[in-house]
Amino acid sequence: MKGSIAVLILTLEMLQKLDLKPKYNLRLVLCTDEEIGGNPGVCYLAEKGYIQGTIFCMDGPIWDKVVVGALGDANVEITTTGVSCHSGMNFLGMNAIDAMVPILDELVVLRKKVEARRSTVPGVARPETPNERVMSPMFNLSIIRGGIKSNIVPGTCQLTIDRRIIPEEKLDEVKQEILDAVARARHAASPRT
Repeated sequence: MKGSIAVLILTLEMLQKLDLKPKYNLRLVLCTDEEIGGNPGVCYLAEKGYIQGTIFCMDGPIWDKVVVGALGDANVEITTTGVSCHSGMNFLGMNAIDAMVPILDELVVLRKKVEARRSTVPGVARPETPNERVMSPMFNLSIIRGGIKSNIVPGTCQLTIDRRIIPEEKLDEVKQEILDAVARARHAASPRT
């Protein structure tokens, strides 16, 4: 993305130096907050109706391959609920982090299955298959939060999954395989979790 922005700036400078007029009224909207969380500024502006017309997205890689598609993105939130209590009497509670462990185990198994899939769309080669330059789905266990203090048994635990989807996959099926993994974990879990 940053390389694309630098190229755009140089292009605009060349247009000005050569006194060329673009056929479109150019409006540039740049976002720098993708990796730090929250709702990106550009997304907020688009939701409020400030961004309209033709949009050219420059959020793309600079490789020796022409990419004709992009991975879809689904964020999934999973919350386990326990019973909070003082850790000095943990037998009175139920640890929500413990309840998340079987779910994490199932999701790690699912991740291996998901990331073995390949698209027909060109993409970046994975290290384990360097000659295979096609998109592959991604399955990231990205954020986990549980507990508020070390002497309190956590009453909730939240997990965020960032699931990147190849064009051949359907969102409903992606959602269902995650729900199925959670159901398997719940079935396998002991009554204590």
